[in-house]
Amino acid sequence: MHLGLRPAKGNMMMIMIMIAAVIIVAVLVVMTVHFVFFAEKRVQGESDDIALRLARQLNQNDNAGFLNNIVCYSRESVFNSRKTYNTIKERAEQLEPLARQLSTDARDGALLVEQERQALSRHTLAELRKNIEDASKEGRASVTLPWASYAQPEIKTVEIGYIKNVESNVTGPVGNDELLSFDKSADNLTQADFYKANRNLALPDADSDLTFKLSSLPAPIKDTISPPRLAGPGAFKMEYDLVKGGSFVSPTPQYLPSAARIGVVSTVKVSIGKENQNTVPVWSTGVACGAGPPP
Repeated sequence: MHLGLRPAKGNMMMIMIMIAAVIIVAVLVVMTVHFVFFAEKRVQGESDDIALRLARQLNQNDNAGFLNNIVCYSRESVFNSRKTYNTIKERAEQLEPLARQLSTDARDGALLVEQERQALSRHTLAELRKNIEDASKEGRASVTLPWASYAQPEIKTVEIGYIKNVESNVTGPVGNDELLSFDKSADNLTQADFYKANRNLALPDADSDLTFKLSSLPAPIKDTISPPRLAGPGAFKMEYDLVKGGSFVSPTPQYLPSAARIGVVSTVKVSIGKENQNTVPVWSTGVACGAGPPP
């Protein structure tokens, strides 16, 4: 009797071992799926942190917002001095040298403002590059399990640009009907009478050679300034690459940027039976803070 039970007990033991093995494999699979989602979420979080870090640099101290206002003040000064020159030349020719000097001074001021705008653009790019280099050097711990791991994320792409449908923070000229009329005819203003961004707001005739470029920044709403934030990928408009394929490039920017899109990659390895390696790419878009009240 007892001898006859031994095979049955052996079969039962084998069944229990098989069930235990199936449970272990199932647990490993569930834990691996959870680990992959965890890795992707963690990489996304690190990408978001870097994007916000760059976004804070884009309009630091409201430099771009102030410069937008200064560009428009200079532009209006050139327009008014040219109008004065034309009037005096017709009605008081003896004062023409003085009017010409006023117009020349306004033009020289516009050239200086444009030089400062380009200098701020170069400075902004240099600071962005420094922040990207610092972020790349920071030790972000990789996570490793006996059968799965993911590597430290790497910054592969940085695109610089702005947010679609966001124009400048500067309103059209107040009390200058002639310039306002010209800007409306040139389609320089939105329906809310804010100057459009990312275009050259050229003046007519003799001053058409001057450059007046505004960056895209939301205006304050009742003195409330929009903070640096994340945006969806569909809202971003790229102007140029700053990092491509993991390497820096040397762009020639036309406008001060107000958003940055970051592409970060990490590698997830899973070894259950055989090793599988998957690349986890994530994207984050950081948006600069809005402009402050005009000076």
